[in-house]
Amino acid sequence: MALTMRAGRTSRITRGVKHSHSYGPLLRLADNGHGRQDRADSGNHELETKPWYRRMEATRLENDHRLFAEVGDRLRGPVSALDEALGHVLECDARLPELARGVAQIAPADLRAAGGAEKHLSEEAVAMRRGREHRARVQAASAPLSAIKARRQTLVLECLALRSQIAEEFGLAQMVSERMRNFYARRISTYARQLGRGPASAGDLDFHLDPAPWTQQPCPWLPTGLDGVLNLPVVGATYPTDTTEKKEN
Repeated sequence: MALTMRAGRTSRITRGVKHSHSYGPLLRLADNGHGRQDRADSGNHELETKPWYRRMEATRLENDHRLFAEVGDRLRGPVSALDEALGHVLECDARLPELARGVAQIAPADLRAAGGAEKHLSEEAVAMRRGREHRARVQAASAPLSAIKARRQTLVLECLALRSQIAEEFGLAQMVSERMRNFYARRISTYARQLGRGPASAGDLDFHLDPAPWTQQPCPWLPTGLDGVLNLPVVGATYPTDTTEKKEN
């Protein structure tokens, strides 16, 4: 599965791993031929000792490493923007408690007359005046708190959008890596059958082609602590299942 380009994005590299998409007749013929040749040249049928197998596994790992590097290069801009936005969220979080305490510490309105200047006013008029003064103090203290809360919400939405973009790219890369692993497992199975190992399938040889370690870890391009701040599950903690139909050799 090739990585798809979202609207508005530009990329300096070509997405996907084209050769992993199809196990055509020419490759199948070549792998069968290598297996028959190696069987005829030596009585040793141990797959892991064969240069062809070691070369195939090395090629798979090289392509997987290239895939990982290309995705990291493509995500450099979004990752930088996310780091910056998350930093501002944390700054807001650091200021909110102090601003909230400032509002909470405002004393209740004192409804009594303030000196002789208000003796001519009724108790109701004094209470209304004290109430307006109290509301003004609360509003003045609450305005910065409300502004910081609104800014934090805007930043959180920005973080969520960037996180979604990065997580999508990571998930697509995991799927490409998995399809690549299946592709090379099928090639090795074809070779192994001719080598004399007996009936083989991609499933039989999966233990030789473990998933790339990075595909089984949380997304490495998301900042540490992001999901805790946003109260979201960790991205990439579970390895994806490739639902692409696997053809028989």
